[in-house]
Amino acid sequence: MLNAGFAMPVNGLKVDVTIATKNSGRTLEKCLQAVSRHIPFHHVVIIDGGSTDSTLAIAKRFNAKITTEPGLLGKVRLVQASSCDTEWIAIVDSDVYVLEGWWSALSEHLKEERVGMVVGFTAPHEDDQSNTPYGKYVAFLNERFGSVAFSNALVKRQLLLQCTELLGGVHAGEDDVFARFLRRNRFTIVNVREPVCYHDTRTSGRHIDAYYRWGKSVRIKYGRGGLFKIAMALPNFGRNWLSFTKASPQRSNLQVLVHLVQLWSYSVAGFLASS
Repeated sequence: MLNAGFAMPVNGLKVDVTIATKNSGRTLEKCLQAVSRHIPFHHVVIIDGGSTDSTLAIAKRFNAKITTEPGLLGKVRLVQASSCDTEWIAIVDSDVYVLEGWWSALSEHLKEERVGMVVGFTAPHEDDQSNTPYGKYVAFLNERFGSVAFSNALVKRQLLLQCTELLGGVHAGEDDVFARFLRRNRFTIVNVREPVCYHDTRTSGRHIDAYYRWGKSVRIKYGRGGLFKIAMALPNFGRNWLSFTKASPQRSNLQVLVHLVQLWSYSVAGFLASS
């Protein structure tokens, strides 16, 4: 059973924690144990996409509220918000384990004016790519543009509910859709710079899956005409790579370029798989 007594609320504030799942049995128990220890929650809300493994049994064992939503990820995010009650909600991936300082690091920004989202920073994997050329490229982009991710974030619930752009074929990049909505309405996104969680999957694997889903999402939303949108992502990769290379010129940066082209090819594969 979940216990909210470990993490101290700020000014009595508690949040609903919501987790999207689908066959997440490998990691969900550790995820919920970390939530129990480190987030002062009101309810834990699971939005499940149709799990056939131990996911639902684990969620029930932790007394989580469970709602089924097999739709695209954009809609899932709106269902997460509509299934919660608190002003702010914590959205956590099922393979993310929040660390002891997560709540204090993120919640201190909630009192700041016009903040709509606070995003945590993920601790490096011991076997991940943080010190590889691609890992340094990702760190460069995060430093330059900030990280926008629903993997571990505090979000103002009503703002998420108002972001109806998440409907209509959004199956990847839904965090970026919400970020554009916030900026358009003059809300800010705060990035916490110190590591506050551990993501139990390699960066490269997450990105491959994300670009594949993005390709599928583009096909669903734009039809055949979306191929132009896919094509335009490649020069955008090139511009970011050039900026990175100018900031840190190294021969190994060619490996980054090759990897970026490979990632782009996964978006093409996702697009074609939905045809």
